[in-house]
Formats: sequence, C-alpha cells, structure tokens
Amino acid sequence: PYHISRLTRISNEMVVQAPSFGKIAPKFLKFIGEDPLIIHNASFDIPFLEYHLQKSIQKSIVQPENQKKLLLRNTQHDTLTLARIFLPFQAGFSLVKLAEYFHIEIKQHHRALPDASVAAEIFLKLIEIALHCDFKDIRKIVEILEPSDNSSKNFFLQLVTVLAGAKYHFERILDKESFI
Repeated sequence: PYHISRLTRISNEMVVQAPSFGKIAPKFLKFIGEDPLIIHNASFDIPFLEYHLQKSIQKSIVQPENQKKLLLRNTQHDTLTLARIFLPFQAGFSLVKLAEYFHIEIKQHHRALPDASVAAEIFLKLIEIALHCDFKDIRKIVEILEPSDNSSKNFFLQLVTVLAGAKYHFERILDKESFI
C-alpha cells in the first residue's frame, strides 16, 4: 500500500522477487527458536507476525482451534514499552528518537537487520538503566503487572530477581547477560 511505501521507502518493485512469507515462515521459526524476542512496538509486530504465520501454516497444516496464537511463545521484550517506563521524559519513542537519545547510529531505517540491531542496542541501554533502579520501585511495577498478561511482566520479574540477588549478595555483579 502507498502509505506503507511512503513510511518505509520500500516499493513493490523492491520486493517483487522476494520469497513469500509462507516460504520463509519455517526458517523464521527455526531461526528464533525459543530465544527471547527484542521488539520495538510489539503490539504492532506480534499480531502482524501471528496473522501471517497462522495464514502460512494453515495452508500446509490443519491446526486445532485451541492452538491458534501459540506460534510465538517466545519471551518478548518491547523496547517501546520499556522506554516509556524508564524514559518518561522523552518527547518521542520511535526507534529513531530512541537511537538519537542513546547516540546509536541507524544505517538504514525500516530495514529488518539494521532495525533489529538498533532495537537490540536500545534494549541493552535500557537494561543498564533498569539495573540502576531502586529495588522497591521495580517490585512495585511487578505488583502492578502481576495480574496482567503484559509482555513486559517477564522482564520486570527477571529484573526484580537480579536486583534482589544484588541486594542480598553483594559479590554478584549486575550485568546485561542476566537478561539474555
């Protein structure tokens, strides 16, 4: 569609030779495996991926109704949601605005690999911020998220565990690898 081409600067001519999503879906699922997904704006990307994964799988496999929406069971870390929590003073939360804030260079915006790399770098910066938060504040966020199925809940559960470990075991070093 025109509005998508205008936003992404990706034209139909650029993708006419690309394989259909149905052909790459199995490779995509194998590639992500059970690893956590770092996503910027998960509320847009995940339903989009789920829809197209379901559509491509339905062509080859008849799936019971109760198994719908279970294709992406990976833990999801949404940099948009986390940035809104940890950087509430930001004027904007687009990938570009956050990259500018963290002084991360974007080589090609709206291209899969460069955007994924930038989202990963932003995620690591957000972890650094999170690791310096007060334990009580993070515990309160966990209490608020507990009854929900918010995708960020797992991040904060991990964070409260890491911060609690550091609080009571000072020899433990807080680092990004605790989240990856």
